[in-house]
Amino acid sequence: MNRTRLQVVALRAYTTRARGFLATLSAAFIFCVSASIAEAGFLVGNNPGAMGGNDTLAKVLEEIDEYNTANDPDLIDPTALFKKTDDDATFVFNMANGFMFFEDAAGTMPVTTESALTNLDEAYFKYTGSDANVLYYSVKGPSQFGFSLFTFMSGLNFLDLDGDSRNMSHVSFWEGPPGTDPFGNPTVPEPSALVLLLSMGTLLTTSRRRYN
Repeated sequence: MNRTRLQVVALRAYTTRARGFLATLSAAFIFCVSASIAEAGFLVGNNPGAMGGNDTLAKVLEEIDEYNTANDPDLIDPTALFKKTDDDATFVFNMANGFMFFEDAAGTMPVTTESALTNLDEAYFKYTGSDANVLYYSVKGPSQFGFSLFTFMSGLNFLDLDGDSRNMSHVSFWEGPPGTDPFGNPTVPEPSALVLLLSMGTLLTTSRRRYN
């Protein structure tokens, strides 16, 4: 079917507006991703000798209080221990509970057992589960050594006893209020922005077909 001149003009106008809107959404998506990278996880503090050699919630809160005294904005407090690698019978080193561990930053050398993890002085992990909103993780050193506390981020997180080369003993994961980041800001899942862009692309394609 041949298009009328009015249909052609209308299609061009609609396409121009839609492309402009998609360009705006693309820029917003790139900005959100860049912002999330800029706010990657960081070291909160080192506890030189935790009570009984363990990283307890009380000691984690002490580290956060010390950070907040020296920095602004404040970090929020975790509400509870979510999981711990060395004393949780349900903890497995695979995606069954959302955790995966690696020896390298590229995520190509999996760590699949507790003994393998404790033979390393540094490693990486990611958590993709939905059972808890992980805000922090603490890397525990040998008995009576203490721990390093970090904020959690999406993607690969670095495991290390900051400033020391001794092997880690275990890792504890601390959860907080749902839908918040360590600063108490609401979190927006990055995939939603991508879904929005794909939806707009589908809308543009459908609309163009309607004019054909």
